[in-house]
Amino acid sequence: MSTCYGQPSNPLYPAYENKDEELAELLQFFQFAYEPSSGYTGRAVFEIIDDDQTRFLEITCDPNTGVTTSRDAPSTTDGSGNSFYCSLPYETFHNAFWGLAHPRTLVMGGGCNIKHWKYRQAYNFAMSFDMTSPKWVAYYNSPHSIKKMVDSTTHTHSTHIMDGIEHIYSVASAHAIDTPNDYD
Repeated sequence: MSTCYGQPSNPLYPAYENKDEELAELLQFFQFAYEPSSGYTGRAVFEIIDDDQTRFLEITCDPNTGVTTSRDAPSTTDGSGNSFYCSLPYETFHNAFWGLAHPRTLVMGGGCNIKHWKYRQAYNFAMSFDMTSPKWVAYYNSPHSIKKMVDSTTHTHSTHIMDGIEHIYSVASAHAIDTPNDYD
């Protein structure tokens, strides 16, 4: 099995059967993978719409203080006070983040809505994290992760696709836009 980038899946990454556990793991990873040297300062809010509920991820980055995260609903959903506010279906978020679908699906396929056309801010946010496979491996082997890598000596089948995630944000740069006029 391979990712949307044609790379083989890494069957040693853990699987998440519980969406809340998966999102909690992502928030932990954001804290682990932030690159203060990027100079990025800002707050991102992801409103993830699922069949039975709406989930929120808020990630605030500062080179001096690091990353803080929250699963609470923001005080406002109009996008004000944030670097960007992204609303999207859970499946779209999940598939793009784990490499099952190309990030273009988010931007060009209408799978997400970034309020006030703040696509450049979303891109800058994404580029402030080291999302490479080696960083994920280091994370899963650290005390910060909720789950650990699957033991290769006992693993018998692929449980989750995650390899290729480092391409998500680099490819998104080719499709980052600042204003609605960029579509003309």
